[in-house]
Amino acid sequence: TESQLILGTQELSGRALSERLRISLFCVAVMASVPETTLAGQCSHGKLRVAVDVGHSILHPGATSASGKTEYEFNKRFSEELVRRSRGSSKLELTILNSSGDDIELGTRSLNAAKINANLLLSIHHDSVQPKYLRYRDHNGRRVGYSDAFKGYSIFVWKPASHFTESMKIASRLARYLKSAGLRPTLHHAEAITGENRLLLDKDLGIYSAPFAILKAARMPAILFEVGVIAHPAEEQELDEPSYRARIQSEVLAALMEHCKQPD
Repeated sequence: TESQLILGTQELSGRALSERLRISLFCVAVMASVPETTLAGQCSHGKLRVAVDVGHSILHPGATSASGKTEYEFNKRFSEELVRRSRGSSKLELTILNSSGDDIELGTRSLNAAKINANLLLSIHHDSVQPKYLRYRDHNGRRVGYSDAFKGYSIFVWKPASHFTESMKIASRLARYLKSAGLRPTLHHAEAITGENRLLLDKDLGIYSAPFAILKAARMPAILFEVGVIAHPAEEQELDEPSYRARIQSEVLAALMEHCKQPD
């Protein structure tokens, strides 16, 4: 049930939509042939279909944590737990796009999301910092970089996208739920340095616009969620705690449920 699904979160109120938009899936031989979909109206008579993208892959694992773990490990674990936590919901249907860990081109991931008629593409990542902020230490016989400079979540959308308005709505709802649960955003991606300098759309909520390939290729509303900064030793330890991850995952699902119940 939804009450069991979202731990510690009261059932949200909202007026259901009177109509459900019909979504057609066309030939996906080329990107342009895939129709854009929308979140609006998808929950009044059916489920909100969310394609969960596990950031990176086994061969290209992304950032490295303060203890030497790969970002991909964090992304995969969080995504799988999120999907399991969503089971039993009558309004949410979460599907992992890339559970095998194989290298899948980012445009192909978006096409795969369209193939399952996803109404939202949610890309899960864990964050790091630019090299100038890293210090190094030996950890279990390995030299690893770490930084105490920044911690917190961040959310990315792509402002020029035709579905930007809906992407921003769900990003804002997610951020508000995270903040209500005591989490705070990191703003270091807006710093005017090489590798950052992202457009900060909402300072209070920690939402940016960035031309990430997974967001640019998406044919439906899409957000990229950096759950936390794993280069920060203390935050990595928090993210290794099952109860802490469950807290964040519950807020993600609560935000999706609220968006599902909103009128167009």
